[in-house]
Amino acid sequence: MFKTEDLAQLQKNSELLAEQMKQSFSIFEKKIEDALLQAPEEDKKAIEDVKAVTQRAINLAKMGKAEEANKLLKDFQNGRQSNK
Repeated sequence: MFKTEDLAQLQKNSELLAEQMKQSFSIFEKKIEDALLQAPEEDKKAIEDVKAVTQRAINLAKMGKAEEANKLLKDFQNGRQSNK
């Protein structure tokens, strides 16, 4: 069994990790928005597609559906490669 101190440390670590992930998502979102502002018009659709798929994958992962999130990203990547 876990000791109370171990559980408290696990909770603290989880909270720190969640905050770091939140910050990383925020940075990613800002970078995507910056890319959209600076991109040529013909590239904006591709950037919007990446943004939408990434957001769906993040939401799936937040719901504990990591396998679905990974599959979504992999399928998107494979689709993009086959369209080149």
